[in-house]
Amino acid sequence: MDSRHFNHVLEAARTWNNRLGSEAERPDVLAVFVNRVELKTDGMDVSIKLPIPRTEKSQSQVPEIAITRSFPMQLKRRGVELQLIVGDHDRSAGAVDLPLLKAVARAHRWFDELSTGKAKSLAQIATREVLGVRLIRLAFPGTGYR
Repeated sequence: MDSRHFNHVLEAARTWNNRLGSEAERPDVLAVFVNRVELKTDGMDVSIKLPIPRTEKSQSQVPEIAITRSFPMQLKRRGVELQLIVGDHDRSAGAVDLPLLKAVARAHRWFDELSTGKAKSLAQIATREVLGVRLIRLAFPGTGYR
């Protein structure tokens, strides 16, 4: 994915995000986004798709990005009612991996800087952060973003 296509995808995501923020459009947008919901005995898989409008230059590129996420789920009886509990509420809280948390926060900040134009390239961010570009590219796997 080159930077022009990456920017086109980001612009499409911003447009869909704005539409999702509108209460009037939200049901229609969700109908477009939700591709499939698969219920399992121990959870559910939700598959969404982000439609990417085609441009004259992007005829051969993928028209949508698909994402699937699994959510733990259980059914519990409480008297006569049946409760659907989404999430893993029975697990005790695990230890927080602070270095990983910091790395994820930095990657999100870098992504925001690139998507809003505050930073022109990964090389610019690497210079400012005193890191190698190869390390920063780990925040953008498979994008080809430089």
